[in-house]
Amino acid sequence: MKHWFSTKIINNNYVSSCILGTGIILWLYITCYIAAKSNLFVSIDNITKSTLTNRILFDFFTITLLAFIIIIFNRKKRKSYRLCIESKYEILILSGIMILLFFLHKDYSIEGFYLFVFYLFFVAFTEEFIFRGYLYNRMCKDSRITAIIISGFFFGIGHAVLPSVMTNADVFQLLLAMASEVCGGVIIGWYFIVLQERSKTIWIPVLIHAILDYTVGIIGVLVAVVTLIYFLDKTKPKSSDVEYNKLMN
Repeated sequence: MKHWFSTKIINNNYVSSCILGTGIILWLYITCYIAAKSNLFVSIDNITKSTLTNRILFDFFTITLLAFIIIIFNRKKRKSYRLCIESKYEILILSGIMILLFFLHKDYSIEGFYLFVFYLFFVAFTEEFIFRGYLYNRMCKDSRITAIIISGFFFGIGHAVLPSVMTNADVFQLLLAMASEVCGGVIIGWYFIVLQERSKTIWIPVLIHAILDYTVGIIGVLVAVVTLIYFLDKTKPKSSDVEYNKLMN
């Protein structure tokens, strides 16, 4: 039993990843709770020149700070967590679509500009790096399915924290809200993992994530579906490669 615990759990990073994921959720809850109770939280639709600084500080310390800390401590392993520039042309195309969406919104106010930055940087980049780039890639070498489930679990329950805090939900209501987000978190997380693995970079899922959150109508869904089909087709084994492998074997 001792040998099983050592090799299957500790060495496979499951326990450390679960501890880290739990810490991220607790940090999110504590910072959201303090901000809400201290009247420091500024909603997206109330951003003005006078409230912009408070909102930036809230989003950075609540959402992005832990990602920056992880990146700093693992800067020599950034390629292992897909913080690299691959699929360059695809990144440029998706970046262009994201910029096009900004103009389709036709909102050039402070709130409009911040909404663009919020979904691209604070939400999409942070969530993709923490849950897919870091947590998933730490575990996938041991078990891809387990890594998908664990990373998706924490990704899902994280979405229940802020709404629960803002509605003064009790512990039972918070846990119920978290449970309702788990299935969606795993399924959506799996989609982003496929994009990351096929594109070999975190930036493709980051951009798709941002486009989906920032989307105008059906555009985001279409872009997400087309991008998935494109990378599945681009990375499927060619018939010549299959025949060569058969000959070699």
